[in-house]
Amino acid sequence: MATSYGPQFPGIQDGLIFCFDPKNRDSWPGGTNLYNIINTSYSASAQNFDANSEWDNAITDGGYINLDGSNDYLKIAQSSVYGGNLNGLTSFTVQVWFRSETVSGPGVVLGNWKSGTAQRSWQVRHNGTAWEGNVSVGGAYAGGGDGTTGTDIHWIKTSAISADTWYCGTFYLDGSTSPAGVGGNISSTSFGAFQNWTWDYSGTMTPYNASFLAIGDSNSDGGNGGEFTGDLGPLMVYNRVLSTAEMETNYNRLKGRFGL
Repeated sequence: MATSYGPQFPGIQDGLIFCFDPKNRDSWPGGTNLYNIINTSYSASAQNFDANSEWDNAITDGGYINLDGSNDYLKIAQSSVYGGNLNGLTSFTVQVWFRSETVSGPGVVLGNWKSGTAQRSWQVRHNGTAWEGNVSVGGAYAGGGDGTTGTDIHWIKTSAISADTWYCGTFYLDGSTSPAGVGGNISSTSFGAFQNWTWDYSGTMTPYNASFLAIGDSNSDGGNGGEFTGDLGPLMVYNRVLSTAEMETNYNRLKGRFGL
């Protein structure tokens, strides 16, 4: 267990199972792997990165890593041993700081998803200028965040993203009540533009690969057409739904790093 989180550690820690932050020495002591601040024995292994250029800003005032949109991604082992496992959860929250170099095509910031299989699970991404969260329990998703009921979820906020702009993106799934809620937030200047919908959701997620998640790609196999192009800062995953006030606390804690 890490003993020194540093000034950039997120404000809300209850339920936090993944916290990767390139600026924090506990998370990035050097090399090309990111370590989970919650348990530094637990890392995300970098795949195909150029350490001489794509990690240059990891410890500087920028505090981010760059992904080239071709084949860069980080592979995270899911493990109950380390307390970091989203498999089978029906409630969770993802919060991530990112700056995309392009608004064409999808750019996945975190996911475990493989199109064309019956076991694609979930992903959080920008898709062009939209901010999206997709969750599947049956090999597909339905709806578009418009209040429609269904057993599979596709949450979307259109016209949310501009290129070369820092954002704090949030996505949550709340399956603790029936019908469940799903929603998200995207903001570049203040914590706002929050939207949520009610869904008739039940069941457990069935990941394509139960052992791994991926940062910057659709899933840990890599090369699946959802590679992120741009810069990624802190990424936090919780095994519960944060309140809006808690999401805002995390945003305010870190926004100064990105000039907001």
